[in-house]
Amino acid sequence: MKDDTLLARWLEGELTPQEQAALEQDPRYASFLRIKSTFGEIERPGFEGTAILEGILAKEKSPKVIPLYRRGWFQTVAASVVLLMGLALLFTRPETKEAAYGQTLAFTLPDASEVVLNAGSEAGYSDWNWENNRTIELEGEAYFKVARGKKFTVKTVHGDVTVLGTQFNVRVRENRLDVVCYEGKVQVEHNGSKTVLAPHESYRLDTDELLEGTGMVPATKPGWIYGELEFNYETLDYVLDELERTYNIEIETTVKREQTFSVTLPANNIDKAMDIIGRLYKLEAHKHDKKIILKPVDSEK
Repeated sequence: MKDDTLLARWLEGELTPQEQAALEQDPRYASFLRIKSTFGEIERPGFEGTAILEGILAKEKSPKVIPLYRRGWFQTVAASVVLLMGLALLFTRPETKEAAYGQTLAFTLPDASEVVLNAGSEAGYSDWNWENNRTIELEGEAYFKVARGKKFTVKTVHGDVTVLGTQFNVRVRENRLDVVCYEGKVQVEHNGSKTVLAPHESYRLDTDELLEGTGMVPATKPGWIYGELEFNYETLDYVLDELERTYNIEIETTVKREQTFSVTLPANNIDKAMDIIGRLYKLEAHKHDKKIILKPVDSEK
């Protein structure tokens, strides 16, 4: 690329067809496109180099001729600034992974740690300095199998979960935070209070109140990984919310049940799941497209 202004004019869309064709043969062209795309995605403060330059020239007392080499220098510097900013954004912008309702998503972090997002969940992290800052932000539920290394932190709106190398599950739902340790040790921090979990121990925080007595967890992985939804001492409303996420379906009922119960439901058979719920609460399920209405057995159909 002998012409120092070529890249700047490309960014401004001023290349001739011949120049454009030559630029596309440059082995760095794919990188230029990624940088241009990244830079174009952000909201930048208005900076118009041409307008500023014209304003400066308009204030001169007498007309002056701007040599072509000076114009080329200005464009080269502008192009360099754009490229540097684009590179910085390309390497520092966070990665975002999302599992829609009715889906799960598995992905691998830069250190080979494994993450599986449950339905209706989102995770974000920066990979440019991951080795020194293994931090991931979570909304929803995820299972983690963490490779050994420096401190690994899962940030949630209700507190941080910190490990060194282990397997654990984190679920964040409105005012709830549930953490289960399956291997190694997990530390949960909330409002300055720290709790350490050993394998098969669980932690539940509900509306800033730490709930005890949720029991030991005998499994080696969360049930939803295998297609099962496990509920321990949960209300009907909570169970139905999880079913809506898992099956990407709307469930409507006027029935209120405050008592809690424990049950395992299939994550791949909505009819069977509704049958189990119906037998537990004496309810009937009426399906209408992607909507299920639960009614007491004795009510009118």
